[in-house]
Order: sequence, then C-alpha cells, then structure tokens
Amino acid sequence: AAAKATAEADAAELAAAKQMGNLAPLLSAVNHTLIFTEMLGADNGSNAQLVFSGLSASDLDTQLMSATMRITNVQVGDVLLFTDTGKITGSYSNGVLTLATKSGANPSSSEFSAALASVKFNNSSDNPVTTDRQISLVISDGAKNSQTIIQTVQVVSVNDAPTVSAAIASNASEGDVSYTVNLLQGATDADTGETATLSTQSLTYQVNGGTASATLPAGVSITGNTLTVDPANAVFNSLAFGQSQVIVVSYQVKDVHGATVNQTATVTITGTNDAPTASVTTSTVNYANTALTQTLFSSAAISAVDTGQTITGLKFTV
Repeated sequence: AAAKATAEADAAELAAAKQMGNLAPLLSAVNHTLIFTEMLGADNGSNAQLVFSGLSASDLDTQLMSATMRITNVQVGDVLLFTDTGKITGSYSNGVLTLATKSGANPSSSEFSAALASVKFNNSSDNPVTTDRQISLVISDGAKNSQTIIQTVQVVSVNDAPTVSAAIASNASEGDVSYTVNLLQGATDADTGETATLSTQSLTYQVNGGTASATLPAGVSITGNTLTVDPANAVFNSLAFGQSQVIVVSYQVKDVHGATVNQTATVTITGTNDAPTASVTTSTVNYANTALTQTLFSSAAISAVDTGQTITGLKFTV
C-alpha cells in the first residue's frame, strides 16, 4: 500500500510538472571539507580528491544531457579528472570539465550522479598556489539548467627537497692559476624563492681514493659554498707528466627547511713535466798554463722534481 501511495504521488508530481512545462534538473550534494595535499616528488595523481562525493542529480520530466564543472579560480597544475563511462564522456580544458551523454545513450539519473561523483581534483605542480579553489557544478537537460552548487577545495603544499642536475667536475693542469668552483652549481629547489637560500653541509674530502675526511687537503680551500683550487700549490709538484691527483668533495645541498640532496664535486689536477733542480757551490779557480786538474764546484745537488723521473744527463757550457 505504501509503495502504491509513493508511486501515485510521483505520478501526480510528474503530471503537475508537465502542466507547468519542462522543469529544471535538480542537484544536491553533501557538504564536506575537501583538502588536497601536494604529492611529494613527481605527481602520479594518487593524491587527487573526489569533489562532489555523495552527489545526487535528477530530472523529474526528462533526461539529463550534460554537466559543466568549473574551477572558477584555476591555477597552474589544476585539473579535474574524469574517466569516461559507457554512456557519458568527459572533456577538460583550462579549468572546465564538460560531461555529455554519448550519442544514442540514455543514462539514468543515478548513472549521471555516479559519473559526477567520480570527478576528482588534482594539482600536478611541485609548487602549487595554496589559495582555496572554488569548483562550481551545473547540470542541464538540454533545455534548462539546474541551480549551481559550489565546493571549496583547500590546497596544502609540502616542502620539496632540493635537486641537482649532475655531479660537478673540474679539471686543471699543475701550475695553472687559482680558480673557484661553485658547490651549488646545478642545484635548484621547486619551492618558490628557495633556490636562492640553498646551502652546503657535511663536507668531506677524499684524495686519490683514500679515506674520506672532514680535513681540507692541501691545494684547496673553502669559503661558504665556494671551493677554491690552487693548481700551483707545491703539493702537486711531484706529479709526473700525465699523472693525476683526484680530490672528491662529498656534501649535501640543504634547503631552509632541512631537506637535503647528496652531491659531489670532483677536482682533477694533471701533472706537467717539471724541470729538474740544481744547487751548486762554486770553487775559485786560478787558471795557469798547466796540465793540472781544477775543481769547478765544491758541492752540487741535482734532482728530478717529478715522481719516477731520473736525471739522464748534464750539460756544461763554458
């Protein structure tokens, strides 16, 4: 009896609607707090949030044909996600998602409601604007539109760790002039304004594959985030021609929130052929027309500077 009464009431409502002409579709949604949180790292859409969960769309006297969902203050990276159903297709562009009934299809109000309730909000930016988004929705039966309902989305950003484009490499020859290496070269931070505030920490130095140490090796110095290399330092004098000394600086690039990324700077100094050294003490020689042998040098020290080289000959010029 109750079911019969309900059916009769629905029929009476429909009859009254027909007398008044086409009625506008109706929308209702459950009010809820919607918070979207930026995904740490590369976005894959898994943080996307349902916009109108619990939504109901209906039309008393005709079929629903389309719906328009709009981010009224769309920002970079914003998107409304929808997967086509068997009867309803979606198209998104610049903050506006349009759903439409496929040709020849006849989706029920419940099917249209389910499609609308499946739409998700996402932002793919590593640095999203945190202004609340206003998302409006209106549906149409092809002749009349429903009332407009609005959902607010709160957007929460997270701190992104800095990144580096590549390890730093520097090469010079023994005896070259001093030069500097920027240890923040190629380091960036996606968060607004934070690239300029990056710094370095936890520096260690390794020479020719030896044990890493926090002690600066000879030939390099550090000021802030700048490494100074002095290829003319005496420590490189013993390098034979073509022989190299490799200094690897390992450290972390840090942002103002403490997030870090590991980085290295490799300095390679290649030896050149150094002239040998000679130190002599001359003797006083009195020349007379005799056959006596005279000593020219009372003492002499001659050596090769480069490792592994020996003196192969001497040349005296009178």
